[in-house]
Amino acid sequence: KINLNRIQLTYNDSVKQNYVHFFVGHFDTRVTRFDLDKMDFGIPETNLNNVRANIQQLALSKEAPAADTATEPLNMSLSIGTVALSKILMNYRSIEMDAGIDLGKLLLRFDKIDLPKQKISINELTLDSTSAAVVMRNPTTVTKVVTQTIKHIDTLITPATSAPWSLLVQKLALSGNSV
Repeated sequence: KINLNRIQLTYNDSVKQNYVHFFVGHFDTRVTRFDLDKMDFGIPETNLNNVRANIQQLALSKEAPAADTATEPLNMSLSIGTVALSKILMNYRSIEMDAGIDLGKLLLRFDKIDLPKQKISINELTLDSTSAAVVMRNPTTVTKVVTQTIKHIDTLITPATSAPWSLLVQKLALSGNSV
């Protein structure tokens, strides 16, 4: 069992102009299966609430992301029960954009996760009282970054010869959201 309360992290890098402040009010989870040899993991319940994160990247990065050429599905057994997130406020600021999310409540109740077959089944997904926004500052810079990101994502996508990912949600409840 893991139980964390009132955890705070601050990272200031004045050379690369990256500034991060992160606070977790409460996090708890229980791991019932953890077998690295068989790659078998079970996490029946996870709760995370009262989180605040502020991230600032005030310098332009001249480095493109490294290409990841892994195309094999994950060969692991992962069982996740309920994931409950609430009161999470995250803000990101850079020269190119501002983004933020104020998550009121997100509840996920998983049925089955089959990573080798690339299938995820969720019994219930609830999103309440959540707002999110993205503001682009410099369209020319953003276009360049988006183009680089798309090229990077292309290196991550499994070839068309394998089965596509499948996501099934049995019950979806959305209320009081502004995205």
